[in-house]
Amino acid sequence: MCGTLALFVAACSPTPGPLGFDPQALPDAHVGVAYDARINITGNATPVGGYSISAGALPSGLSIERVPGADAMGHIFGTPTAPGTVTFTLSVWCYGTNVSGQTGSGQYSITVR
Repeated sequence: MCGTLALFVAACSPTPGPLGFDPQALPDAHVGVAYDARINITGNATPVGGYSISAGALPSGLSIERVPGADAMGHIFGTPTAPGTVTFTLSVWCYGTNVSGQTGSGQYSITVR
């Protein structure tokens, strides 16, 4: 029945695989020095809708946002204010259109020196 009517196309779309996170590790940061790291999401069937920290926290002074105009890139930026190593889980969700919206998460650490 797949492909016989346009109405059934969405029901016959393949299930997307898991999301990938690139790079798998983030560079170190330095107190008082501007930090800029990009994380590219791969394997997404639809554009990434948002990023959030679902466990742990970013180092003090850093934030994350979706890069405007990029389907699948997140941006961690800011100026770290305290030394230490933090571990956090970055969660991502994708818009759902003809396929169900995908979600995924990746664990990262940032060492601030």
